[in-house]
Amino acid sequence: MRIISIMALLACLCACGDPEPAKTLDASKELRPHMEKVYAAWGTLDLAKVAPFYAKETGRAFFDFAPLKFASWADYATGFKAVSSDWKSIKIEISPDFQAHSNGPIAWVTFTANVITEMKDGKTESMKGRFTEILQRDKDSWIIIHEHASTPMVAPAKPAPEKKKPAAARKKSRRR
Repeated sequence: MRIISIMALLACLCACGDPEPAKTLDASKELRPHMEKVYAAWGTLDLAKVAPFYAKETGRAFFDFAPLKFASWADYATGFKAVSSDWKSIKIEISPDFQAHSNGPIAWVTFTANVITEMKDGKTESMKGRFTEILQRDKDSWIIIHEHASTPMVAPAKPAPEKKKPAAARKKSRRR
């Protein structure tokens, strides 16, 4: 009887199989408007408007343009206040290369953007940035649990190759 019970259990397990894993879906239509709201909030320079979009647990890594890394939302907020103290405004324009994918309660977003900062002294700074966001669904919304923003490193200019002297000039220099 025991062998029959084990065989019946094995048959049930084989028939049921593993549940199909969640499929990765294109989430661009859902998440682009969400990310536009996130970056519009950054544009206000008011961290109270930005904070609801980010996870608050410590140990969450957020990489911004400067400084190197923030280990929590609290660190990020403090660091942003210091970096942006001379700013009048910032605008982050998400480029058409925006892509978003989701798999269950997790989503990831990648895009490049134009970042335009107006300083309090009236000067404007502009740069291209690249962004990767990892989000987790929290009830009816998406919360950023990891962020990486960076700008491409400018390659150093290569020195110009030395010009060879014409043969006549080389002969004159040898005779001396």
